Amino acid sequence: SEATARLNLGDYNETISQAGLAISCYQKAGAKKEEGKALITRGVVFFRTGRWDEAIDDYCKAMQVSKEAGEVKLEVEALVETGRVFRQQLWHHLAIDHFREAEWKSRINNYRHNQAEALYERAATYLQPQKHLAFLMR
Repeated sequence: SEATARLNLGDYNETISQAGLAISCYQKAGAKKEEGKALITRGVVFFRTGRWDEAIDDYCKAMQVSKEAGEVKLEVEALVETGRVFRQQLWHHLAIDHFREAEWKSRINNYRHNQAEALYERAATYLQPQKHLAFLMR
């Protein structure tokens, strides 16, 4: 899509604009899968620009429309992206919960790549707090 192309070029303001237009069009057309993809794309921009709350909102909406459309793989992608935001904000327990759910949904649907990604992200989250608590061990 246009928004994804803009994202890959690093044109964040235009990506937000294009994704917003796409989301509106997909909502009107009842195209839930495409709406979910556009929400994730815009959420990635919000994440990369430090707009955490907006990223979480878009990822949560993407999870909802993905469930409604029966698009488990897209729901898993939104779960992983949400977990990344929570990890960035140091809300490790929420990040781990999202990665676990993504892993579980991937496993029961035999999405091996998504399962591996969720496992990796969960492991990275378990390792991250050690960096932030190192000053306590001095």
